[in-house]
Amino acid sequence: MTNKLPACQAVLFDLDGTLLDTVPLIVESFQYVLQTFDGHPGDEDMIRSTIGTPLESFFSGDPPQLIKEKIAAYMDFNHDRLTSHIGLFTGVIPMLEALRQRNIPLGIVTSKLMISATRSMAVFDLAPWFKTVIAKESTERHKPEADPVLAAMRDLGADDPSRVIFVGDSLHDLYSGQNAGCLTAMVGWTAMPQDELKAAGPDLWLETPDQLIAFVDAMTPRTKPEDQGVG
Repeated sequence: MTNKLPACQAVLFDLDGTLLDTVPLIVESFQYVLQTFDGHPGDEDMIRSTIGTPLESFFSGDPPQLIKEKIAAYMDFNHDRLTSHIGLFTGVIPMLEALRQRNIPLGIVTSKLMISATRSMAVFDLAPWFKTVIAKESTERHKPEADPVLAAMRDLGADDPSRVIFVGDSLHDLYSGQNAGCLTAMVGWTAMPQDELKAAGPDLWLETPDQLIAFVDAMTPRTKPEDQGVG
């Protein structure tokens, strides 16, 4: 008799644009800062292309003190509007609950500062579904590097990246998951260019959250090597 092990060791999620509909507010926050400090709102497509990386990366061309001032202005503007300017994508809560009922550990992997991530999650009381949150401060290197994904795996006790799914909405998410050796799922409700995402080769394209559950259920269960028998 074989001893079955979970087919899926963990599911990791990006936050902005994947679970939470925050991209319009993020763009507005960047444009406010650029207008205030630089006298122009910046290019919206360029702003969108940087979502998913730390704020310092966006302002990296400025002197260190100015970077601090811009980040502080961004956070003040953004946090003041969290309860009124962000949403939860349809089907997210049923998807998270279905995964929890299957005893699959869940984690967040975001480039947001921890205070921003926890405040955003608190608007919709998302914390109870997740056993770990990897934020900007959690690792020295960030998306698209593998480090934050690997850190989440360690926290969840997942040791086989081929049995871990990372769900995101940007190339930064996709490459981070691929660099970690994970299965990658991109969401069809992304605000990013879909052709670019599809061309980068995600393992799964989700038009609706419930498709993730179907994918998890279809994964082949593992068996302990000692139970498989030889000869």
